[in-house]
Amino acid sequence: MYAFSVWGQIVLLGVIFWLNSTNLAGLLVWIAAIFIFYVAYILWIWFRTFYVIDEDRLVVRSGPYRQSILIEDIEKLEVLTDEKVRAVSPVIGPALSSERVNIIYGADHDLLSLSPQQKDTFIQELRRRNRKIKLTTVDEKA
Repeated sequence: MYAFSVWGQIVLLGVIFWLNSTNLAGLLVWIAAIFIFYVAYILWIWFRTFYVIDEDRLVVRSGPYRQSILIEDIEKLEVLTDEKVRAVSPVIGPALSSERVNIIYGADHDLLSLSPQQKDTFIQELRRRNRKIKLTTVDEKA
């Protein structure tokens, strides 16, 4: 979802450049507008990323993106423990830190990577609400 937004802006910039190739001032205005939009977008994600454990759902919010997962659909939590493992995929979901917990859920075994501030409490609360959730740690040896 995040990669789509970045590539969309790059394509938009290319189209604007192509349309304004003879008008340098217009091109600079467009580039500045896209830059301001992009910075605002990143700040929106940074300051509006949070996770809420509701009655029966995990609600994930990251800027304009919202997702709700039934806690009963969560199959497994993977705690990433090794720095090399955490660095493998830096953008896989609304995780603002490399201290991540991967959530495997649904019939298709979808993956969502989160970085709750209180990781242990977050994990305990999810497992309290769904005792079937498996907990694994992933390190370089795995």
